Amino acid sequence: MPFRSAIGGLVPIVIALILSAAWSMGRKAVRSLPSVFMAAIALTLSLLKVNAVYILIGAGLTGLIAGTRILGKGKGDIRKPAPQDKNSKMPGAGLSTAAGLALPPVSAGAAVTGTPLVSIAGVFLKIGFVFFGGGFVLVPILQQKLEALGWLTPKEFIDGVAISNLTPGPIAVLATFAGFRLHGVTGALAATLALFTPTLILMTFLSQGYSRFKEGARVQNFLSGITPAVVGMVVSAAVLLAPGTLHGAAAWGLMAIALVLLARFQWHPAVVLAIGAVLGTVGVVR
Repeated sequence: MPFRSAIGGLVPIVIALILSAAWSMGRKAVRSLPSVFMAAIALTLSLLKVNAVYILIGAGLTGLIAGTRILGKGKGDIRKPAPQDKNSKMPGAGLSTAAGLALPPVSAGAAVTGTPLVSIAGVFLKIGFVFFGGGFVLVPILQQKLEALGWLTPKEFIDGVAISNLTPGPIAVLATFAGFRLHGVTGALAATLALFTPTLILMTFLSQGYSRFKEGARVQNFLSGITPAVVGMVVSAAVLLAPGTLHGAAAWGLMAIALVLLARFQWHPAVVLAIGAVLGTVGVVR
């Protein structure tokens, strides 16, 4: 089918988009040797499938101990909005911070078919508490969780990222795709509402006192540890997804070219995605 072929051509572009987002965040936030080390540790732990919440908590605590003088804040610090990046559908790196909530497996409904709505809502509600602010930070968190539950295969997940990049709005609509894949329209609504509910509630309270604590030394120190860890986690998502979804030299070559176009020449993602869709449709990439 033409649509299926077009989506196949988008897969290499999606991997390039994830890597490009990591590059964009990293060059702003990973500005010292300790921060490089922090990003490398987060990358390694993510590849080992360590819970993302534990990685972020550890990174934040390390930031509290080391401080911004060692880790460096960087111009792209996620503690405040950054200018819109051409390669991201959300401003800045996004903030993914731990609220003390681990993400244990949901006992019920591990199969794709017949997954209870309560299980879908529960998983995305917990993710909503550790995903705060938007951006490609959601990709490694969802990739780790949904594949661990067996709800989406790597190919289905990357298809969801591709489709989310084709639609208006933030990449968080990936949750909508996952919910629809599991339980149709009602699953899409449940996943989307559950993902955004914690953000809406927390921002209602946090925005009231943001001006008082945003410049606090402890807040800055905590985020100085999380920022490079987020970069490592985003890279890990691409590393984990690429081998199982890129098939053949043409796909790997398109991914490399797309990465150069996005990261070096700052091409708009929509243009690069369109190129991938065309190449997939004509059969250059499968």
